[in-house]
Amino acid sequence: MSRSRRLAVVQLLVSAIALGAVIWWASRQSLPKLPDAKTAAVGISAGLVLYAFASALRGERWMRLLRHGGMACGRGDAYALTTVGYMGNNALPARAGDFMKAFLSAGRAGAARTDGLGILVAERLLDAAALALLFAGLVTTLSLPLGVPGWVLVAVGAGLLAAAAAAAFFGKGGLRRHERLNRLVHSLLVPTRRLWGRTGALLLTTSLAVWLVEGSVYAVLGPVVEAARELIGAHQAIIRQAIDRNWDRATNVVSFSDRYADWRGYNAQPDGSGIYALVCRSNQPIRLTQAELEAHPAWRGFGLEAGKHPL
Repeated sequence: MSRSRRLAVVQLLVSAIALGAVIWWASRQSLPKLPDAKTAAVGISAGLVLYAFASALRGERWMRLLRHGGMACGRGDAYALTTVGYMGNNALPARAGDFMKAFLSAGRAGAARTDGLGILVAERLLDAAALALLFAGLVTTLSLPLGVPGWVLVAVGAGLLAAAAAAAFFGKGGLRRHERLNRLVHSLLVPTRRLWGRTGALLLTTSLAVWLVEGSVYAVLGPVVEAARELIGAHQAIIRQAIDRNWDRATNVVSFSDRYADWRGYNAQPDGSGIYALVCRSNQPIRLTQAELEAHPAWRGFGLEAGKHPL
């Protein structure tokens, strides 16, 4: 038998022994009670479809913003660049993916980087306006509490008005005595000024649709969290997304077992400290018993929720 053949036989034996050991170990484990696969499958499928639709809407909006700003961009490129921006936002701090998207778009269109940044400023202001409208609509129609001090709303409104006024002023050629500064500010704010009109209204409508669809993603993920909790045999399961560790804007989905049925409406937002910070640093799920949780060095109790938390 040649040396290569003997090596292949040894590798096969090692693999067979390892596989046999895994089968032996698995056969002596207690099987968990599996949740209804249909429940999780429907939620996951619906979430994927909705998020794909929201991503397509964002790509379409980016393409129309670029074209409205005089930068040639195909639909495929706009969708791809939007996906690259998502990747950058998840991998880099301070939403650097948005800057990647703007710079790459400008480079592909043969335009200056400041022109790409101007398109990005217009996109962010569309998002701010859409969120403000949604917030006002939900608060007034559902009689929801504001959740923020009144002065914050006044400050946000004043900021939006100031941005609109600046866009109008500099778009007409303000600061003529400072040519370089005027060119820079002109590039950053002219795309926003151009939104006044029918095209801007259409893009604002698209922005509203984006946020409504993205918000509905988390509405359909409840059964997924329920299935995950049942699979591991826990009494509480939490899935939380905090972009750039911004806990004030974190999305929170919680599931409680029948043991804590009275607490199923509990959904207090954490502040990102203690055990939550550990999860964010590792970006990995953690499964702990009550004793392991309380003994963990990162555990800080329930903070201000100590008297309200169900566990």
